[in-house]
Amino acid sequence: MRLSRPISPVRVFRQFGPAQAQVAAATHVSLRTRAVTLKAATMNRPRLIISEKLMRQPLLKTVLLIALNACVAAATARANGQRQGSASGTTFRALTHVVNVYAVVRDREGHLVRDLQRADFQLTEDSVLQSVRYFSQTTDAPLTLGLAIDTTMCQDEALPIEKEAAKDFLREVLRPGDQAFVLHFGSGVEMLQGLTGDFGSLARGIDEAAIEEHPGVAVPKRPQGRILRGPHHLYDAVYRATNELKKSEIGLRVLVLLTDGFEQGSQTTLAVIVDAAERTDVIVYGIDVLDPLRVVLPTWPYPGRASLDRLAQQTGGRVFHINPSYRTPEAFAAIAEELRTQYFLGYTPSKLALDGSFRNIRVRVPGKDYTVRARPGYRLSAE
Repeated sequence: MRLSRPISPVRVFRQFGPAQAQVAAATHVSLRTRAVTLKAATMNRPRLIISEKLMRQPLLKTVLLIALNACVAAATARANGQRQGSASGTTFRALTHVVNVYAVVRDREGHLVRDLQRADFQLTEDSVLQSVRYFSQTTDAPLTLGLAIDTTMCQDEALPIEKEAAKDFLREVLRPGDQAFVLHFGSGVEMLQGLTGDFGSLARGIDEAAIEEHPGVAVPKRPQGRILRGPHHLYDAVYRATNELKKSEIGLRVLVLLTDGFEQGSQTTLAVIVDAAERTDVIVYGIDVLDPLRVVLPTWPYPGRASLDRLAQQTGGRVFHINPSYRTPEAFAAIAEELRTQYFLGYTPSKLALDGSFRNIRVRVPGKDYTVRARPGYRLSAE
């Protein structure tokens, strides 16, 4: 979990509410403490009073300037030592590490549960009960959303339906203050529309997505049984999208992937993109439209589905496996419903060691036959 730079509590309160404002205020305190400490140390520096008459003499001027520099350096060193010995401890104690967890709750029939309160939840980290300090529903939370579209040949039949469904989805979920971007990938990754809240610009970006020419013929490769379908830079697309979502400081960060999950030729790996998404609190949804090759070759091993499922599961998201493609709008509608029905739970972990180890999270609603979906854990480090 990467620690972001502190932002103004007033700004957070106006855009997100009191819960996140408390977090920003705690981090704000550390900066104020540092500023006061530095000012106090500067005021304690000794001052040299030198007469104007003496300064007119060249030799004395040189000697006195050297002495002045030495004195200032010594005072600075003492001030630094004092800060390290006392004020530094105060500053680090003021820092607050808050873990953000977004949870979707469904009853035994699969219906979304919308009326829970903070006291209804139980959250543990590595089996140790944690105190949920911040709680809210994401109905009005700011949303930053990325849309990544697979434009390889295997998506040629599904792409027209996906584009229209994607525009309807953005029209429904985006509200004033929300932002989104659109990119596509195949043999490379290209941003079609950068972060914006303007629906017209986003719609034009989606319309620009087009199937690229097939770079080769599908030929079985032995002995691995893989199919050479040309480059599918899915992992590179996720990595770039994650970096784009990092520009948002508050609210929900969501990435929707329109792909069958096939990967070939990326510069990065699945482990790297999962780690990047976890550290930036990105929730990944996948819409997997059935690849025609899976119909022709039903026994062909298909690792793409497992990779897509892992990416979503590790971030608290979900994958919709669609067949046939005309059901794509149903998947978008389900995602839209979830995004405005999630619960935000924030807590300060009882174990604050910044060792980079993976912490397992479990969220429950005791006494109810509910299913809770949330990310399974995170890493806390000083980076």
